[in-house]
Amino acid sequence: MPDLARLIKTRDRGIWMAVVWIPLWLIQVTKVFVYHQIPQTRWESVMTSILIVAGPFITFKYWQSARDAKAALIRATQAGRTVEDRLDELERLKRRDMVTPEEYAAKRQEILKDL
Repeated sequence: MPDLARLIKTRDRGIWMAVVWIPLWLIQVTKVFVYHQIPQTRWESVMTSILIVAGPFITFKYWQSARDAKAALIRATQAGRTVEDRLDELERLKRRDMVTPEEYAAKRQEILKDL
């Protein structure tokens, strides 16, 4: 089972990065291409270039990692419910004497192996 805390942290970091990078990118693009505000210093020039060129790539990378982490979280929670449901069903079958103790033990081990 994946580390849920790591997945949640990755998801939150991806969302945060998208929230920060998209507005910064829009501001820089607007300044340069709409208002024709050319950076005056080397530092401004480098930062503007990074924001305009790398901004979309960085945002996409973090957004993609957030999407993947969210999908993994959903799969992890669904897998947990599936195992519980399968164990409950096996218990019901045992109470009704529909499986032998050997079948019960073998099936239980198979279900628990999925955890």
